[in-house]
Amino acid sequence: SNVMVDRKILIAGVLTAAVVGTCIVLRRRQAPRVWDPSEDPRSTVIRVLTQMKRTREQVQAMAARVDASYDLQAAYDCMKFADPLEVAAAGLSTAKFNQLLAQHDKDPEVMVLVDALQPRTDAPETTGSPEEVIRLHQGMLSDLRSLLKDARTLRHPREPQRVLAAAQAIMQGRLQKKCGLTCAQVHFLAQQHARKLKANPAWSNVVEGISECMTRLSSA
Repeated sequence: SNVMVDRKILIAGVLTAAVVGTCIVLRRRQAPRVWDPSEDPRSTVIRVLTQMKRTREQVQAMAARVDASYDLQAAYDCMKFADPLEVAAAGLSTAKFNQLLAQHDKDPEVMVLVDALQPRTDAPETTGSPEEVIRLHQGMLSDLRSLLKDARTLRHPREPQRVLAAAQAIMQGRLQKKCGLTCAQVHFLAQQHARKLKANPAWSNVVEGISECMTRLSSA
């Protein structure tokens, strides 16, 4: 089976389960590295997935600590990216990484990492209408627009990966504190109403807005 279809992996510098259906590839200011085909493809897949897992763990840990005193600079300073090895840093296009991942989708170590990157399925189920899902994401969009303004005041030099991760941590933390919902629960609601949301222009608008903000944050 194709991992990219069946498991719904979102390939990005930072994996964000809260932003449903959004795939962001970081824009890097420096000349991109070109992947050397002589490198072991399996090792490349594993190190990229491992870094994505570490990034997600950092975001989740920071989200749990977010309170009124946490601004973007504080969250940014706490994020650690000593060796960024996400898709772009590995010199791969998203399509090429997807191809390599599909070639190793039966590898036990790859399967463990892929499973670790999925939204949790054991989160308590919640209820809500499609309109409530849209309102939740509109709230996230409002937070992201505010964080985008804050990003312009971050001290230099700044790393795009850390800016994105810090913004996502704050967004997730605020979601949990304001609405009492985890990212897994938001993901569950959006999946539950996927067909109705797809037909609603307001949903398309909010997802596009979130995508645009995330892209702008990556180049702030």
